[in-house]
Amino acid sequence: SSVLTNADIAQVINSNEVQSALNPAKQQPKRSRTTRKNPLKNARLMSKLNPYAPVLAEQRKKDSGAKKAISKATKKKYRTKSRKELAAAYKKVHKTVAQAEADYTELMQQTKL
Repeated sequence: SSVLTNADIAQVINSNEVQSALNPAKQQPKRSRTTRKNPLKNARLMSKLNPYAPVLAEQRKKDSGAKKAISKATKKKYRTKSRKELAAAYKKVHKTVAQAEADYTELMQQTKL
């Protein structure tokens, strides 16, 4: 018959004529099983990716001391200032709500008859 079955196809593929014309099978690359390291946390890997990274890290260390001292003082100043403003705003809202409640109760007393 003219119809090929799976067994016929397997015989054709595995025949000497076809196998001699094929290229040899290529080796699959071996994959490492270790987890990938994060260069932002691993200094050695970061320096491998970016040779200038250790220089930048050293500059950041030098600059950070002065910035921290300044920022702590200014943060404290702004923190106390903003706390005072927030407390004043809360008092104002509380006073407004209390006044609205008083007006409402007075209105209810008047409309009772």
